[in-house]
Amino acid sequence: MSNSKPIDINILKLGSSDTQEALGAVNKLKESNVNAIPALIQALDNENSSINTMAIIVLGELQEKAKEAVPRISQMIFQDDEQTRMAAALALLRIGKTSIPYLKKIVNSDDFKASFWAVWSLALLDPNHVEEKGLKLLKRVYDDPESPVEKLAAEEAMGIIISKRID
Repeated sequence: MSNSKPIDINILKLGSSDTQEALGAVNKLKESNVNAIPALIQALDNENSSINTMAIIVLGELQEKAKEAVPRISQMIFQDDEQTRMAAALALLRIGKTSIPYLKKIVNSDDFKASFWAVWSLALLDPNHVEEKGLKLLKRVYDDPESPVEKLAAEEAMGIIISKRID
């Protein structure tokens, strides 16, 4: 018997308003390990933004094992939903170096928010890859953030970049 049915059920539970049920689904999907990756990637097309965001989070938790999801997760950083963008940036960071070319491309895109979260992720992943445009973007967000989270993220990324360049 295929275990895709429990995986599909747990993906639907990611969108549950019951926090315990959603977290239980996250844990079960993580336990499914690489078997859940194709279904999690497919879940990124779900109309429910909670399912999208939680699927991204689970893929990030799988770290490098989820590297096949990097192209699709990198598209999610362009979503209007801030939670989805932040989850995508964090997942790309957790998946690791496979994400670097995608993050660099996003930093150079015309989408300000996507570029910001990509440069944040890139700074934490490998600050040597952050170029002048990325630094200016971080400074701009730090000086004029739309949320406290953005200011903290910009400050964190700039601190890492500066400390790396001082060494």
